[in-house]
Amino acid sequence: MGSAQIHGQGEKIMLRTRFTSVGVLAAGLLGLGCLVASQPATAASRAPAASPLIGGYKVVTVTQTANAGAVSTATAACPSPKDVVGGGASGSANIGHLENIQSSYPSGTAAWTATVTNTDSVNGTFTVYAICATVHGAYGTVFGQAVESPSGSQTGAVADCPTTTSALSGGGYNTLSVLGVDLNLEEPLAASPSPIDGFGSDTNNTSSSDDNATQAVAVCMTTPQGYEVVTGSNVTVPAQSQGSTSVSCPSGTVVTGGGVFDQESSDTVDLNASFPAGETAWDIFENNPSSFSDPLTGYAICAKP
Repeated sequence: MGSAQIHGQGEKIMLRTRFTSVGVLAAGLLGLGCLVASQPATAASRAPAASPLIGGYKVVTVTQTANAGAVSTATAACPSPKDVVGGGASGSANIGHLENIQSSYPSGTAAWTATVTNTDSVNGTFTVYAICATVHGAYGTVFGQAVESPSGSQTGAVADCPTTTSALSGGGYNTLSVLGVDLNLEEPLAASPSPIDGFGSDTNNTSSSDDNATQAVAVCMTTPQGYEVVTGSNVTVPAQSQGSTSVSCPSGTVVTGGGVFDQESSDTVDLNASFPAGETAWDIFENNPSSFSDPLTGYAICAKP
């Protein structure tokens, strides 16, 4: 299979500006390049808007076959006129640790797309999640700078939200649709006291091709009430196993996104699932076929509906 189009080459590509009392999302955004936070994110410390900016919260799912020895893609679409404020994907659990997420990202402003790889000899399934809501205020989808992801490497990328906005969700996008190109992590970068807010992603390329490029993606909007990035407990995934963690939102809030920080740099540890568990939690599953244990930390991004 060939390579897909790079999104935006470091610029926002799907920006919808709302002229309201809460302000305007600035144009001309650029990603920072091939950086990923070296430490897990902590709760964001940003001033919330005067009123909730998301309403009509709804999670839409689509489940599809993950064909054996192949790459499969599916999209979950929001009902009109709702916008996509977040999303994720989950692969089959424990089928030999061989089904991984290759890409998970917003496609347009009203849908979420995910691609999975399945190197097993049997079919599996995977589910794509779109978190939908009616958005009021500054809102946009930012694809960060495209970074080369050569064979035998683990490559990081970031997508930054502009000042006065926060990342409600995010993910990663890879241009090369072949087995062996998989996400290792996707994490919110709302680390206090740093002013950086956005999303980071790491991609493992164990294929024989040097033609992949990777981008982090962030869904950004005016910081809503109750906005918080909740950090879960550290979890260790034993060697040659699949591990998981779940992070819950505070009472009175809903989950809009989440992610995971993987503390090892092995290009064999891949993301199997990162998705909303109902309306108030975020679940992560990581495949670790290596010979060593792998510590990871999960996150949930939360806001009042």
